[in-house]
Amino acid sequence: MLVNSTVGDYVPSLLRDTPVEDLGRILIGQAVGSMQTSRAVLPWFTAQHSGVIINIASDAARVPTPGRPWSGRRWRPS
Repeated sequence: MLVNSTVGDYVPSLLRDTPVEDLGRILIGQAVGSMQTSRAVLPWFTAQHSGVIINIASDAARVPTPGRPWSGRRWRPS
């Protein structure tokens, strides 16, 4: 089993407030590490004909995104 968690060095903000020049860095920081570790375990999973990859992709419960309502337990659609 592989458990991936994304890590970023940026403060969450609304897309409309995020500079275009920052998007590539944010996407690389959020996606590439998990993709690389997933790719690294594929030979072992293939050899044993089984495997599980769990991707944890949000810390929204800890760090709310500005402009989004917070209900205390989960996000509500705005």
